[in-house]
Amino acid sequence: MVYFGRVVLVVEMIACIVITVTKSASIIDYAYKLSSPFFAMILPCTIGGLFWKKGTKEGAIAGTVSGVIITTIFTFFVMPPFGFSALLWGLATNIVFLCWCQPCDYGAG
Repeated sequence: MVYFGRVVLVVEMIACIVITVTKSASIIDYAYKLSSPFFAMILPCTIGGLFWKKGTKEGAIAGTVSGVIITTIFTFFVMPPFGFSALLWGLATNIVFLCWCQPCDYGAG
């Protein structure tokens, strides 16, 4: 688990450097843009964990990661479709993956 954390940290540092070099705004502006959407990605997992019996750890991880990726792409690289904000697209993706990533019971019977 420590190795995974180190790899994620290195990837995040490289992503921050690339984004800062390619875009002309300051890193503080990017932190301000992303703080609210990234914290909002925790919302579906929290609600799903509290009120939905079929919510799983795998679904929460897949939803959060996919939501963060979509939010980052629509914030920095591509304009969001249909005029919706990057936050809404990230939350929608997060909810879809949270509901879709459920364990299969093929061997039960």
